[in-house]
Amino acid sequence: MSPPAGAVLGRCAFATARGLTLRAGGALAGLEETPQALEFRGRGGDLRPLPWPGEEVVFRRVLQGPTPEAPGRHLDLLGLLHAARDAGGRPGYRGGCAAVAHGDLAAYAEALRQARRLCEGPARRLLARAGAGARRPPASAHGARQAGAAQPGLRLAAGAAAALWLYRPAAQEAAEPLLLEGLRQVAWLAGYARASLLAFQEPRPGAVAVDARLIARCREAKQREIEGIEDDFRAEYERRLAEIEQERAEAPQPRDLQ
Repeated sequence: MSPPAGAVLGRCAFATARGLTLRAGGALAGLEETPQALEFRGRGGDLRPLPWPGEEVVFRRVLQGPTPEAPGRHLDLLGLLHAARDAGGRPGYRGGCAAVAHGDLAAYAEALRQARRLCEGPARRLLARAGAGARRPPASAHGARQAGAAQPGLRLAAGAAAALWLYRPAAQEAAEPLLLEGLRQVAWLAGYARASLLAFQEPRPGAVAVDARLIARCREAKQREIEGIEDDFRAEYERRLAEIEQERAEAPQPRDLQ
């Protein structure tokens, strides 16, 4: 049975303390075994995707894996990143995220609200405990406590490696609602349905501004997608109709059987 629209299916707090440390439950319990889905540092030590001090970065990633809460085997992961130092004093991040059914755009607002709460409380405590040298309990044991049984195999979905960087222009009115609508509009496009989205507070090289123009362009692109689908259906219908007419013309008529 499909989960109800708007439902948050799993939650996770994480931090780069001693490696990538996290606590997850619900449909995200499997992340304790495969935390790479929450790795934002690039290969070779690339720190460009990380938030700057005092900056909040919003992200959307798509996960794939067998979870009872997601029969379609995909989850949209909505979350926040804040800059933080790891136990060795190196640049890192802390964050919170929540999972919803893939394509459930109506659930994005609630997912981000819960992610912010996780980022401010549990993620800070993860850093504090790791900095004090506290030992982490076995991941599978924690997952079992949180969700009854860990869900193995969660990973970034095919296509999630492609990333689109966004940023919020300074001094724009209603910045938070506009950002949320921008994420929804981009995620709705077929070309970005599984792409990773990162929305910064400050401009980055190659990042696209989340503003009314972006939303308008997304809506225009979606309309073209819909029209293309309708054209494809129409072409297929006409092709099949022609085949039926041809089959009918070539079928033996009653007089041919006498």
